[in-house]
Amino acid sequence: MDKIVRFGARLLLLATLLVVPLQSYWVRIAERADWADKPFFWLIVWYEPLVLLILLLSVACFRQLKIVLTKLDWLFVAVLLYTLASYFWADHSASYHIIGLRHSLPLIYFYFLTRIAQPTDRAIDRVLGVTFWVVVLVGLVQAALIVAGQTNLLEALQLPVRQYVGTFPRVESTLPGPNQFSTYLVLMLLILQFRPIRGRDWLTIGGIPLLLLSFSRSALLGFLAAGLAYLGLDRTGRAKQVAWLTACLLLLGVGVTLLRGLSIQDLVFHGQSTPEHASAFSVALDKIQAGSPLQLLIGHGAGESGPATFVRTQSFIPENWFLQVVYEYGLIGLGLFVALFVAAATVSIRLKEYLVALAVLAILVNSFFLHPLSDNMPGAFLLALMIGLLGNRLAAKGVDA
Repeated sequence: MDKIVRFGARLLLLATLLVVPLQSYWVRIAERADWADKPFFWLIVWYEPLVLLILLLSVACFRQLKIVLTKLDWLFVAVLLYTLASYFWADHSASYHIIGLRHSLPLIYFYFLTRIAQPTDRAIDRVLGVTFWVVVLVGLVQAALIVAGQTNLLEALQLPVRQYVGTFPRVESTLPGPNQFSTYLVLMLLILQFRPIRGRDWLTIGGIPLLLLSFSRSALLGFLAAGLAYLGLDRTGRAKQVAWLTACLLLLGVGVTLLRGLSIQDLVFHGQSTPEHASAFSVALDKIQAGSPLQLLIGHGAGESGPATFVRTQSFIPENWFLQVVYEYGLIGLGLFVALFVAAATVSIRLKEYLVALAVLAILVNSFFLHPLSDNMPGAFLLALMIGLLGNRLAAKGVDA
């Protein structure tokens, strides 16, 4: 049984990394071709039940799997139990709670899936490389057609432009939106600097301009913060090379956007985006302060804030992941999440495997302005994968986090 569970976990993990970043694109194709009634189209509905089944089976045959638990694992368990327990003090139905958990738990369950699967580095690098090549190439095609003004061809290739900065379209490639695309780009660009993925230099050259053309200021800030930290930690000289390359490509990207008529004000402030984000931030603070001291401590329950509320009559989007967590899970929940990330980053630095620390920094900076861990499954899966691989190495070395 343990071999079947590990094989199933490994297969599901690699399939997720291969398919999910491309999911939005093939869903658009399926809808256009009227394939929505075909059985394979609905496989996505069964994804989370499959993950749950593997996790439950892994608990049943825990001893046979010979998984060595670390303190980092127990932190993930604590966060999982707390999010589940929030149902008992939440003022909503079980269905709303489940919807909320679907936005809170991808990071948690994919971490455990990685720990159970224990995939080889070779398999991970191959799958990440294949997927990222597709994402970058599709993004470059979309960007080229946008610059050329080929709107009809964009529609024909199922690469419609759905968001703008001023009059300039935002690139999103195969992801559900430009913010999801940019977060995925940031994490993959960091991964490329630490893992020997085939063609990583070319992927870096293609990915950096796309990061700018997605026009996600929060993702770019996270990328720059991680880049500065990388410069301070790196001793091989690669960080300096990537820094020069990044500066040149970003300047080129800024030049292209300015030539296309986008003003500096639009580039920096995104029109009404900044005032709307500031207003959402203020509303979130007011709602948190309006709650009782107990609600401030333990929250209102999963699904009461953030992207999960889009199914409600009136959504509540703080445009800040930290405020979302405080409203849903209180200061205790926020403390658990932060402790988890700090622990992972600390272990990463202690072992001189800096990728996890830099990825955590980039995501947390991004989280001050968006909800990258709640509405971006590809990004959450990548972060969970990196932390999970770190956990596997800890267990293999017999080091307790």
